[in-house]
Amino acid sequence: MATRFAIAWIFIPLVSFLGIGNRLLACEFNPISKVKLYTLKPNEVISSDHWGYGENHLGIYPNGHKYLLLTQRNISKDSIQHWVICNGVEHGPYRTYAYAPNDRSISEIGECLFEFWKKDKDMLFFGVKSSSVPTSIAGDPIKWYSNSIVLGSGLFGTEVETMNGSKYVLIGDKVYGPFANEYYFCTNSKGAFAFGFTRSGQIYVNLNGIEIGPFEDVDDLAITQNGLCLFSFQRNNNRFIRIGEVTLGPFSSIGIITVLDKANYAFSFKLPDSDMIYLRIGNRTLGPMENLEGFDIATDGTLGIISKRGVEYYAQINDFSYGPYSHADRLQVAVGGHYLFRYEDAEGMSSWSVDGFSVRDSFDYQSQERLWPNGNFAIDYYWTLVHNRAIHKLPFCEVIFDETGSHFLSYSKDNLFDIAIDGQIFYNEGGFLPCYSPTFKSFYWLSLEGRDIYLKSYKVG
Repeated sequence: MATRFAIAWIFIPLVSFLGIGNRLLACEFNPISKVKLYTLKPNEVISSDHWGYGENHLGIYPNGHKYLLLTQRNISKDSIQHWVICNGVEHGPYRTYAYAPNDRSISEIGECLFEFWKKDKDMLFFGVKSSSVPTSIAGDPIKWYSNSIVLGSGLFGTEVETMNGSKYVLIGDKVYGPFANEYYFCTNSKGAFAFGFTRSGQIYVNLNGIEIGPFEDVDDLAITQNGLCLFSFQRNNNRFIRIGEVTLGPFSSIGIITVLDKANYAFSFKLPDSDMIYLRIGNRTLGPMENLEGFDIATDGTLGIISKRGVEYYAQINDFSYGPYSHADRLQVAVGGHYLFRYEDAEGMSSWSVDGFSVRDSFDYQSQERLWPNGNFAIDYYWTLVHNRAIHKLPFCEVIFDETGSHFLSYSKDNLFDIAIDGQIFYNEGGFLPCYSPTFKSFYWLSLEGRDIYLKSYKVG
């Protein structure tokens, strides 16, 4: 194994301060396209919360755009009606605030999921297009709904608890239960689902309507985008892990689990009667290790590991080792052997190592980092963005990227009038619910101009 202790320093050559020079003048060509979606009534406003319009939703799909807007209409001084506008169709009025549970409240085929309080009694309802989910099961009123989503097929899915304490899972018109306990409800955007439940003191897993078990204990239940189900379980006081149809074990304990697909998965474990840590990557096993601090894998097999030997930290990317450091964390790897991680030197100075060069971690805010398979990277410090080898002082603190990390849009949840794309400010162009479509190579967002709501777009590819 080759070992590299020196990291080449490459200074960032460009610092971009967004200001007057980057403003789009009124006389210049405007590259932003727009389509009108909806006109607010004279007494109607878009519902908002402390964080702006975040509970409204916008989705751009290959077959077109879908949106869900929550509005309120002031009927009189003491009377307010709440409405839901789903792709131009009005639902309501509702007595109290309606809201969309999460960012999967709208499906590709246009199904909208929202919650509201029925006008004549305090009972929570769901709307999926013009229908509603049940408000009772076998005559037992539903007390709570949770983890409610619209599946990719357009079906709704939700966990419920009735007034007598029974637990159920509803998938479309299918009712699973009752259960004494139900947990780990998970789905993917294609409509696959899984959840764990208890029956007669034993624990089972339901995968797309098929029961698996029983087990003494179940943990780490998840389902990937391609429908691969994984979970760890206990049997005869030993731990096992099941990935698809494959069961591995026994182990005394199982640590971090990362699964990308059937051929690319990794997890850490300890063997019975041993305190040493091993790392299983597909059909390979690495170890033993004294301390494993973290790891990451990519679909081409690129592997990154952060380990600790005594008081020193090391980062290993495939066959190369970097260190020692006084601390290392926040590791990411990508296809092609690209990597980034954060480390501290002996003086306590924090830096980022990205594919062999370093960026000082010297900004004031906690960062969020991204790494793409083409080697593009971003380290977002709220008002400062390190994007590849440039530093941008952002006018707006929220950032989204295209699928390659080559372009970015920044906006503010509080300032709904201005946006910035790749460092250029566009004034009075709206900027709530921004998203990116890899199909159309464009950024999209909604804009309120007077009483009209527009869908706007900016093509970058």
